[in-house]
Amino acid sequence: MDDFTPHDMLPAGLAMALANDPEGLAYFFSLPPKGRQALVDRAREARSKDEMQALVAALRS
Repeated sequence: MDDFTPHDMLPAGLAMALANDPEGLAYFFSLPPKGRQALVDRAREARSKDEMQALVAALRS
């Protein structure tokens, strides 16, 4: 992940959701660094697996 620093590690739930959604993963890496960071920040607020999956699914729409 270019431009990410160690403290920007992906939350485990986000990493798992992206790993299971190739389109979402491709979109995530197409985002500029600030966009990726914004998504990581939103993912840190997710309180359930369903919320995380919905966040990643929304990347495809």
